[in-house]
Amino acid sequence: MKKKLLKPPQNDGQIIFLPDPAIFSSFLKEETRIGTAHQPYFFNPGVSLKFIFLDNLPQKNKEIIFLDTDRISIKVNVPSKEGFIYPKEFINTKKVLYNYPAPSKDRFLEFFSSLEEAIKNSIPQYSQEILSNLATFKEIILTKKYKFLKEVLADSFLEFYGIKRDYCFVSDVIRQQEFRYFFEKIYNEDTTFKEIFNTTLDDYRREFRFRYKNFPFPKLQNDELPFWIVKDGERKRCFKKDLHLSDFKKYVIVPRASTLTIFLRLYRFDFFIHGVGGSNYEWVANRVIEKFFKKRPPLFAVVSGTFFINDLRGREFPYFFYNPLKIKLSLTSFLWEKNTEVIVSP
Repeated sequence: MKKKLLKPPQNDGQIIFLPDPAIFSSFLKEETRIGTAHQPYFFNPGVSLKFIFLDNLPQKNKEIIFLDTDRISIKVNVPSKEGFIYPKEFINTKKVLYNYPAPSKDRFLEFFSSLEEAIKNSIPQYSQEILSNLATFKEIILTKKYKFLKEVLADSFLEFYGIKRDYCFVSDVIRQQEFRYFFEKIYNEDTTFKEIFNTTLDDYRREFRFRYKNFPFPKLQNDELPFWIVKDGERKRCFKKDLHLSDFKKYVIVPRASTLTIFLRLYRFDFFIHGVGGSNYEWVANRVIEKFFKKRPPLFAVVSGTFFINDLRGREFPYFFYNPLKIKLSLTSFLWEKNTEVIVSP
C-alpha cells in the first residue's frame, strides 16, 4: 500500500499537531532544548504557528533559527475574485540571503504600493480588511534600519506576531565547533554517507511511489558532499576534490536542506518543531541518523494550519494579510479547547 505524505489541513481554521499535544507535553522536561527553523520570507500564516507555539512553551531553552543560506526568491501571492492568484515579486536572484543588503525604504514603499493597488483591484470586497493588516506590517517593516535584508525580514515577522524572542541565523550556527565536527565526520566518511543517503532516497521513493528523481532531494554524485559552498554571494555544489579540511575556514560551507535538520536535531535540539513540508523529509533523515550516525533519531513535532481570507479558499497568501491576533487565538483555542480535529500522521 502506498504511503501518503502529510498534507496541510483542508478546512479554514483547521490545525494539525503531531503527536497529540498531551503526548508531546509528556516528553518535555524543564531542561529540554527545543527549537524551530524557517526562511524569514513572506510565508503563509499556517507556518507561523510553529513559532507562536514555541514562544508559548514554558521551557527556557528555546531557540528560533532563520535560514539565510537559500537563494532569494521573495514574492507575494495576491488573491483574485476570479479564484486565481498572481505573484507580486519583491526580489528574485541567484544570490544567497546570507549577506544580501537591506533594500532602501523607497524600494519597500514601491513594493507595498503595488501590493495595495493589486488588492484593491482584485478583491475590492475584502480589500479593507486585508489592507488594514498590511498597513500594520508596513509600519513595522519601514521602521527597520538594518544592514542586511535577513534582519529586516526576521525582526518584522516576530514583531508582527508579538514574539519577543532572540533568534540566530544558520550562518551563525555554522561558525560553531559542533558544525565543524558534523562536517568532518561526513567529509571523512563521505563514501559511506553517500551510499546510505542514496539508498535511503531509493527506499523513500519506492515507499511513497515517487517517480521524480530529485524528490525530496537529488542523489549525491561521485565525490559530492551534502553541503553548499557560498562564493561571490552564490551557492555552489560542494565536491570533496575541491575542498581540503585544512581550508575549512577559508570557505562559507553550509548544509543543504537534507543535512540541516539532521545537524540541528543531533547537535542543537532535543525536540524540533516542524511544519508539514519539513516533516515529510524526516523519513529520510531518521534513517540516515540511525544508519550513519548510529544514534536514535531525536523527537520532532508537527504544527501547521490552514487559514482562508473569508470565502477565498487559497491558503498560500502571506501572513501579513491576516490579523495576527486571530492566528494566535486559533492556536490557543486548539491547544486548550481541542475543538479542532487532530490529523493522524501517515
